[in-house]
Amino acid sequence: LDDVAEVLRDLLTRPDSCVVRGGIADPARTQWVRRLVYADQKTGDAPTLTVEPRRWLALDFDAPIPLPGDMDRRDLAACARVVLAALRLPRAFDGAAHIVQATAGHGIKPGARLRLWYWLATPLDRASLLAWFDPAIARTADGKPLLDYSVFGAAQPIYTAAPIFEGWRPDHLPERMVTIPGRSVVDVPPGLDAKRPPP
Repeated sequence: LDDVAEVLRDLLTRPDSCVVRGGIADPARTQWVRRLVYADQKTGDAPTLTVEPRRWLALDFDAPIPLPGDMDRRDLAACARVVLAALRLPRAFDGAAHIVQATAGHGIKPGARLRLWYWLATPLDRASLLAWFDPAIARTADGKPLLDYSVFGAAQPIYTAAPIFEGWRPDHLPERMVTIPGRSVVDVPPGLDAKRPPP
């Protein structure tokens, strides 16, 4: 997780970059290519990414999670505690170290807008993550999971750069990322790593 934090700190200043879970399909084709896991049937463009199980896990949520009115949005650790209580992650995440990263809208738009990063004991792919999270995660009133499962996909961009403020306006957050100490890895239930996405 410390290595992930080091990469994320570098990416905070890189608005030209993002993170994807997929692996590079062809190291000779990495510039000016589309993010494709499968060949495009219309254009014939070849895949550029492969599905790769990863030990790092980024958790995002679709809807902003409400924060108490008097909570200081600059206190990322306190905001993350509210988020974790709302999400109700599987018990394996209790007490695990994690990185809390403010997304561009945190402190500007209503609610908590954070991303949580964890290090898993076993590499997992999208199918395994869905099998683990979908039955456990809290849902909105209309039945949708609070977590945004799109970030589990191999080609989904995960934007990590700090926002750029026009003019002389400074960033309202003194820091955009904090590491919460705890157990170094999240234990994965047996058998999840054997699940594979459908063809």
